[in-house]
Amino acid sequence: MQKTFQFNFSNKKYIFNYQIIQNENSNNFILFLHGLGCSSKYYLQEEIVLNSFPNSNLIFYDFIGHGINCKNEEIINEKESKLFEMENQAYIVENLLSIYSSKLEKLTIIAHSMGGAIAILAINQMIQKQSKKFPIFSKGVFFNIEGNLIAEDCGIITEQTIDLFSQNPEKFSEENINNLIKNACDSEISKKWIEMAKLVQKDFWVNSVKSLEYWSKNGDLFSKFIEINESSLWKVYYVYGEKSSGNLTKLKELLLNSEISLIVIPESGHFPMFENGKYFYEKIRGKIKENLN
Repeated sequence: MQKTFQFNFSNKKYIFNYQIIQNENSNNFILFLHGLGCSSKYYLQEEIVLNSFPNSNLIFYDFIGHGINCKNEEIINEKESKLFEMENQAYIVENLLSIYSSKLEKLTIIAHSMGGAIAILAINQMIQKQSKKFPIFSKGVFFNIEGNLIAEDCGIITEQTIDLFSQNPEKFSEENINNLIKNACDSEISKKWIEMAKLVQKDFWVNSVKSLEYWSKNGDLFSKFIEINESSLWKVYYVYGEKSSGNLTKLKELLLNSEISLIVIPESGHFPMFENGKYFYEKIRGKIKENLN
């Protein structure tokens, strides 16, 4: 079911869409957050997702300029809006969750790529306000799926977007975005990604990338990620595809020296939920049961 919620920012009111599959008898919630240029469609289209969590409330949210929020009239002409900044997108996510605060006892966040970065900031905000804004919340599990944590994570998409845009902002186009995606992953996955990215205006893409790069390189996302795991209320996992291992050398070393648990999804790369969905959701479901039951 598609619903809307209001977010107030800089003396303006913005309306955002989200989708929810409700279970009136459950206080367990699972929030799905997508990556750059994608949408929650890549969760909703997979039957395995809906079948894996029959006893929870499932929330699917599309970030600004993506999916069902790609034509948000209030911000369509605000090309430099601070709403694109990761910390403000995190406030929007927190605001969405607060709608269900009277019922939200246990929360799982499954966040991919850029969504992982935003989720880190949103959870930190939740921890700071937990007793007041989320009075019955008792435990959370966070699965960060190859989310941007350090400069090494900025890879092809983020850095090359900024390079291309800075060279000639006026000529940066949908074709540039499509080529970046094709260079980032295999053809089968890139087709799905390009299809979703068609909905994303180039200004939305570029502004999100700029903020993502800042937070990955200068915003100390890694230490904020560690802080979540040190909270008594949260258990954190870093999830990555086996084929991505070679690109995450420094990050894996940092994670292994922390108490963050790693989950490797075999026969997959940056999109393990697509490439090996059966294994991916079995692992996710098992860890949720282990931590929240």
